[in-house]
Amino acid sequence: MGTLMLLSVASLTYHCMMLLVYTRQKLESHYKVAKISSLGDLGYVVCGSIGAMGVVMVEDVLIFLKNRSVLEAFGGFSVFFYRLSVSVYAFEGVGMVLQLEAEMKDKDKFGNILGLSMTFISLMYGSFGILGYFAFGERLQY
Repeated sequence: MGTLMLLSVASLTYHCMMLLVYTRQKLESHYKVAKISSLGDLGYVVCGSIGAMGVVMVEDVLIFLKNRSVLEAFGGFSVFFYRLSVSVYAFEGVGMVLQLEAEMKDKDKFGNILGLSMTFISLMYGSFGILGYFAFGERLQY
């Protein structure tokens, strides 16, 4: 069963990766957009400057304003560790730090840029999570 699951995930991942490549190629050839070399570039071309995350956050606020459900701030000790593990996974880019720093033109600024980036990403993740919890409350499943 484990081997079947592994092969299924591998083939689905391959399919998703090829969809990204095909989408990039189609956008670059048919719509004459600038070179798309990252998921960020692809998201900007498809969604504009507001991005898909901004659209979801606005929808979450609208759902929250409509429902106004009662929210529980802390779900217990086990939920704390679940949230901790999700947070650690969200910042899994530790393996890329050396490559990123090596590619910098001005390596002295790397620490400041990394700190600002981590702060921005933390605020975005936090906002996204809080707004999702406000919108859906106890209906969320862990």
